[in-house]
Amino acid sequence: FLAATAHGLGVRGTNADISSTKGGILVKNGKQTSCELGVIDSTAAFVAAPCLDFSKGVVDSDTTYEVYLDAGINNKAAKYTVNSITVHPEYNATSLVNPVAILQFNKDSTETWSNPIAIDRNNGWGDIVLPAVYMMK
Repeated sequence: FLAATAHGLGVRGTNADISSTKGGILVKNGKQTSCELGVIDSTAAFVAAPCLDFSKGVVDSDTTYEVYLDAGINNKAAKYTVNSITVHPEYNATSLVNPVAILQFNKDSTETWSNPIAIDRNNGWGDIVLPAVYMMK
């Protein structure tokens, strides 16, 4: 799907879109996690909220979060420090209802790109997004 904010929802992408799609992984305190990112664009990504460290119901500010992005088939990988985290306001860590958060990174960059995903960032939390946590053997 092409990026909703640029191209509208539900439009199919091309092979070129797929080959330039960027993926990512969450890193906490310098250690790779098994948490895959749903990369939105050059400044934001979705992550499963259970991948984050919480203290008294809020994201633990003592944890350093970074994102490692691959840059599609033809570019180099990149590492960015997470500048801010927005957890779904109705996330429930016990029942795992609404287990999604948005990571903001690379905020001062002039680089702009977006991934071919179908989500309207201007629609708040109204769209359903399911980032994944993969357990590796």
